[in-house]
Amino acid sequence: MNKLVLLIIALLIIAAPVGLFYFVKANEPAPTERSSPPTPVIITKVERIPFEDRVEALGTATANESVQITPKVSEIITAIHFRDGEVVEKGQLLVELRADEELAKLEEERASIEEERAAIEQSRANLLEQEAAKLDAESRLVEVENQLARVRALFQQGSVPESDLDRQVSALQTARSAVESAKARMSSADARILSSKARLRSAEARISSSEARLEDRKIHAPFAGVTGFREVSLGSLVTPNSRITTLDDVSIIKLDFQVPERFLSTLRPGLEIEAISSSLRDKVFKGTVSSVGSRVDPITRSVTVRADIPNPDYELRPGMLLLVDLIRDLREALVVPEEAIVPLQGGHYVYIVDEENKAQRIRVEIGTRIPGSIEIRSGLEEGDLVVTEGTVRIRPGSPVEIIEIRGEE
Repeated sequence: MNKLVLLIIALLIIAAPVGLFYFVKANEPAPTERSSPPTPVIITKVERIPFEDRVEALGTATANESVQITPKVSEIITAIHFRDGEVVEKGQLLVELRADEELAKLEEERASIEEERAAIEQSRANLLEQEAAKLDAESRLVEVENQLARVRALFQQGSVPESDLDRQVSALQTARSAVESAKARMSSADARILSSKARLRSAEARISSSEARLEDRKIHAPFAGVTGFREVSLGSLVTPNSRITTLDDVSIIKLDFQVPERFLSTLRPGLEIEAISSSLRDKVFKGTVSSVGSRVDPITRSVTVRADIPNPDYELRPGMLLLVDLIRDLREALVVPEEAIVPLQGGHYVYIVDEENKAQRIRVEIGTRIPGSIEIRSGLEEGDLVVTEGTVRIRPGSPVEIIEIRGEE
């Protein structure tokens, strides 16, 4: 019994200090809670700006018009009127070929025409003479017919003998023959005129043919453009298979590029494009879509789009490879800087600053990305203040201190 009492007393002596310690801790006043300082942040005001979707592609430049300059006939070159890389106008004379024989034939045909024209004038003069002779013969015929009528009346009355009547009948036949002869001569003169006119038309046709053959000896630029290298020399014999030079109209560049078929519904002529070249990186060339291909490539599942790019300074050349941005779906959109987006658990969030200068986390739906910015399709309104720097140090509802508002003048 005494041992049990001593054990209990020993346990009380050991437990008393521990109990006293916890009793004192439990009754100590709680320390005063200190509020954390506001987090400094930089914000940007959400604005609605013009926005567009862009489709990137690679395109090959071609000339607006391109042709190889070749002769139509086999002949010797007598004159060259262009230099390598020269800008020429439409119709400008480039090359002349020997044309001595054609010039001689042309002069012969022109002389033949003058002869035929002289023959026509002579035949017309003869026709006028025959017309006058016919009129005289017809007048004489009328006079003879009147005389015959009078003599026949007198003969019936017995006033003149039958011999007078026979003479008048004979005179009538002679007058009629004279009229027929005059008509025949008129027809002959008219036929000679028609024949001369036919020969004149034939000579004129030969002249037109000679002039065309002569024109074939002069090679003109079919359109305005830039010549290529001269590939012939003075005195060279050229044939229709000989290439003299090339001619490219590069005032407008045609750019062909491939666009995935999923964008087909939005493609149409008139869409704007921007293109850059690796050799001209400091310049952006703008153009418009002129046509969309009628077929989709079954292998690449893409459609060919052609755009026209004005090239007044001839900086772009056919064959160049260009990086193309096809601009489509122009619209007004809300845009925030990329650094404002906070990815979290498969979603996208931003922090906005409310009227009490506290950060509020908002889930947003993002759209198209462009370098430095992202389209916001839902979750924000124009004028909201979005945190762009300091997002890693803030939590929903925490106070913030705005040290800069970007985008304000």
